[in-house]
Amino acid sequence: MIQIPVIHPIEEYVFPKMEKCMLSNETPYYVIPYGPEEMVRVDCVIEAGTLQQAKFFVASFTHRLQREGTLQHTSKEIAELLDFYGASFLSSTMECHTVFTLLTLPKHLTVLLPLFREILFEPTFPEEEFELLRKSEKQSFELNESKVTTMAHRGLKRCIYGAEGTLGKAPQCADYDRIELDDIRNFYATYCSIDYCTFFLSGNASSAVRKELDACFGQLKRNKEARLPLTPYVEYPSADRKLYIEKANSVQSAVFVGKRLFPLSHPDFHKVSILNTVLGGYFGSRLMTNIREEKGYTYGINSALRRSSKGVLAVVATQTATQYVQPLLVELYKEMDRLCEELVPEEELNTVKNYLLGDMLRSVDGSFSIVDAYIGLTLEHEVVSDFYGEKLKTIQTVTSQDLLAVAQQYFRKEEYYEVIAGKKE
Repeated sequence: MIQIPVIHPIEEYVFPKMEKCMLSNETPYYVIPYGPEEMVRVDCVIEAGTLQQAKFFVASFTHRLQREGTLQHTSKEIAELLDFYGASFLSSTMECHTVFTLLTLPKHLTVLLPLFREILFEPTFPEEEFELLRKSEKQSFELNESKVTTMAHRGLKRCIYGAEGTLGKAPQCADYDRIELDDIRNFYATYCSIDYCTFFLSGNASSAVRKELDACFGQLKRNKEARLPLTPYVEYPSADRKLYIEKANSVQSAVFVGKRLFPLSHPDFHKVSILNTVLGGYFGSRLMTNIREEKGYTYGINSALRRSSKGVLAVVATQTATQYVQPLLVELYKEMDRLCEELVPEEELNTVKNYLLGDMLRSVDGSFSIVDAYIGLTLEHEVVSDFYGEKLKTIQTVTSQDLLAVAQQYFRKEEYYEVIAGKKE
């Protein structure tokens, strides 16, 4: 006889705390003292992102070119060293920050930490590498900008922030030709220094590893009076709630429906996140059940809370055949109305709670996942002291009445922007 395993509900979860430390030059770094990983991961977060750039693509070009040549190593030599030691180097540029990540074995830090420092603070920005990057990125852009999903996504941002707003402006292919190498060098000189860095250490963060980190970066001179230049931010939300972007001969249309909610630290964030999951945040959600399984209008539809430096966005996104766009929207708004008018049945709410509890544990499985979670909270300057503890408590205690009140406040369909990109019927 097959015995079904006993299900033990999650009653308490203590999220591992970061240990805040200082290098010898007073540069802050955080240690995640969790996990027996043989690898060590060093993350450097620099306060330099797309909101600081004067031209499109300058920030991402700057940070990608940093590994393409330093005062001591060429691009080829850097690639060969990383490959020889089996190390991984990544960079990711966001609105207000860029994260550089080095992943390697502790025994290789003696060689690779100095190389990491070179990439961060001694790049040469070779012109040949710059032109190669410009060419490849321009080709990728040309392929993506014709996709209806790209067009609808940009259209939604234009509605929320304004066509001339800081976050609403859409790049054009010609913007790649407007970038000059001096733009990149000036951006780097202004924003990329040890004064604006924070480090995160995870995995095998032994005392020896900490000493090596300090020996490599703690001796760099900091300017305690350094201040980042203020970057202007403007937005002009659209008065029109609907936007149609035509693309002739398109087989499918992209549908994006969304609005801006509130900062990540808002007390309703976790409740809204739960309700969003009910709507379209997992495979068994109402939108998937209705629009995909029952109606067959699409292969998939998703509702998500997307974090931005300027607040959380609620976005429903999907693709469908042109003739199904309007029927799909009818069903979408019908499901939003149901959330505002009816209590979520107890059985459905329990299913969503169990899904979210399991997903939360998966998202913080191991020190590398934990550091990703911490960096994600830090980047928005919305560090919540017990973010995951509050999330667990909300999942455990939220009621259908709570979700109905949240829906009536944040899920009114008339407050959402509707953007369609595709062929007109």
